Amino acid sequence: MQLTRGCEYAIRGLSFLAMQDEGEPVLLADIAKAISAPPNYLSNIFQILTRLGLVNSHRGAKRGYTLSRPAAEINVREIVEGMEGPITISSCNMERGWCEQEEGCAMYQLWEDLQRTIVTKLEQTTLDRLTGACFLH
Repeated sequence: MQLTRGCEYAIRGLSFLAMQDEGEPVLLADIAKAISAPPNYLSNIFQILTRLGLVNSHRGAKRGYTLSRPAAEINVREIVEGMEGPITISSCNMERGWCEQEEGCAMYQLWEDLQRTIVTKLEQTTLDRLTGACFLH
């Protein structure tokens, strides 16, 4: 499993928003500059994040983006699954019954344990824990 560049930009962009004054919209151009992302590409990503309900888009004099909820309430799993789809380590554990060997298969249990560990870590990691200059380039 490897995250796409778009997913990485989404996480970095949301982390940047989490570091800003709460409720103050931030221009997309400022986010793009802060995280070294192409503005046009980031625009598409933020449209997705808006549809996912992770950010609010503001128009008019106070245009820009804000987080839709406090940073402590947005976990990385939401972002990754919103951008990439369900988290799966192997096709073995995507669907029970897919493989007739799953009950006695040591690999099935390994993939299941790894997936559970990854999902749990992503759920426990919220945006407020990802703030800091080291996250931005």
